[in-house]
Parts: sequence; structure tokens; C-alpha cells
Amino acid sequence: MSTATPSPTAPVYSNHCLPFQVEGMNVKGRLVRLASTLDTILTQHQYPAIVNRLMGELLSLSALLGGMMKFDGIMTVQIKGDGPISFIVCDYATSGNGEGVLRCHAQFDEQALSDLNDDGDSLAALLGKGYMAITLDQGQHMDRYQGIVELQATSVTDTAVEYFKTSEQLPTLLKLSCAQDTDGRWIAGAMIVQHLAQSSDDEIESYLRHDDPREQWQRATALFESLTIDELIDPQLSLQDLAFRLYHEDGVRAFTPTGLVNGCRCSADKLRQVLSNFTATDLKEMANEDGVIIMTCHFCETDHQFELNKLIN
Repeated sequence: MSTATPSPTAPVYSNHCLPFQVEGMNVKGRLVRLASTLDTILTQHQYPAIVNRLMGELLSLSALLGGMMKFDGIMTVQIKGDGPISFIVCDYATSGNGEGVLRCHAQFDEQALSDLNDDGDSLAALLGKGYMAITLDQGQHMDRYQGIVELQATSVTDTAVEYFKTSEQLPTLLKLSCAQDTDGRWIAGAMIVQHLAQSSDDEIESYLRHDDPREQWQRATALFESLTIDELIDPQLSLQDLAFRLYHEDGVRAFTPTGLVNGCRCSADKLRQVLSNFTATDLKEMANEDGVIIMTCHFCETDHQFELNKLIN
């Protein structure tokens, strides 16, 4: 599925990441809203609702982070814990045509999830102790990077903010949310606001000509905190209007949004290459009684079937 790339001025409502800058504050940000893209991904997996909500937040976070990449590549957000949900991985990959492609997978103990009490939606109850790893791979353009942060007991949001604090060392504000609409369809939203990094002498001089940087950030924070969850996931409110509502008095400049689609990088050719590394004996053990090897991609739930005789020959 492909989405046309709109102009910077054309309103976008869902399935996009919108970068923006607040000129009067030296603040940059991004907005993400996922609707049909998210619902398609979660419908494929048929996870319990409590897993879907967490997955929606992490896919939104992946889209925020992936939208920051300067080159084509893959941004992966991975969580491991010792709780009922033991593993989650979401990734964002550039498609080559200006879109971001999202996919995800989770491993969990369904019985342990159903046994949780009323406080079972906290991150500590769902994931226990563990870590979040964020990996950026932009191929030959840049060295592969990975940052790891301990899971915060309260939420994915707090864990991600801790990552930005320790890895990017930039003041960061973040909100993530995922819920079902009245028709039961999943929708998620995310917003991040950060201070612009000041590197050159000209940037620093320009920065200091503004009001007290601390007052700027306090104002940016106060306006950000006025954002409600309903606004963040409202499919009738364009992302441009949402940014304007918050920061119009200080001058908001929206840039070209990136379309967000669901997709997978698995293929029969890749899996056939994997199988070619096994001996004939190993392949026979993998095959079912019909002489077929079935390999299921956990990201898209697609069954790839290979005839044993053709593989051996």
C-alpha cells in the first residue's frame, strides 16, 4: 500500500509523521498519528487488547524515531523483560519512495496476562524488569548505533524520555497514546518536542538573542502539557492544526510529512537462501508429512511453503 506525498501545506490527519519547528523558541518536534495502518498491523496479529495498546505506543515511537533518520535505513525499538510480556520488537524502514514502513512482533504468556489484577496495565506489571534497546542502522552511510535504557516502571513514555536524556542529552517532551475508537478500530498518536541542538557559533548567537532559554523551555513545556490525549488521537484534527493550536503564537513552520504504511521485508527468496544452508537430513526433519516445509514470518503472519524435493534437488 502506498500513500501520495502531500505538500508541506496540505493537511494530513492519520498515517503520517509531521516534522515542525517553533521559530520563536528554538524548538523542533514531530507528530505521528496511526489509524488504518495500525489497525491493519494489529488485526494481522490478533493480540490481546492490552498487548495491542502497548504495541500501538511502540509503533508510534518507532515512527517518531524513524522520521529523524537522515539516510535510508532501519530504526528498531526492542523491549525485553521478565514479565508476562517478555519481548516486543517494532521497526521502521525507509521504503525508497519517501514512506516509512512499520511492522512489529510480540511474545507473551497469555495466561499470565489474564491473571493480572486491576493494576495490570502498568509497565512494571506487563514487562517486569528489563530494558529498551533502540537501534539505528543506515547501512553504508553511518555506523550502526544502539542505545539501551532500563525500563521505567510507569510507562513506555517515561522509558523513552530517559533514553533521550541519556543518549541525545537534549531536553525532550514526549506523549504516546493508543486506544480503540467507537467502532473498535485501533488508533495511536505520538508527539515529541526537543530543544534544537546548538553547534555553530552563529546558531549559538542566534539562540542567545532570544529570551532566557530556560523561560523558552518552560513555555514550550507548559504549552505541550496542555495537549490532551483526545486531541492526539483525534482523526478529524489535522496534524498541522494540532501543532498550530499549541504553538501558533510563537510561529510554527511545518515541513513535508512522511506517509506511514504497514509492510514486511520477508520474502520467499530470503527464506529459501536460509534453507540452503541446511543438509538434506535436516530439511527432511523440518518437512511435514506432505513433504512441505512451512516457515511463518512472525512480523506479518505469512506462511511461506517450500517443497522438500525442490529444495534438495
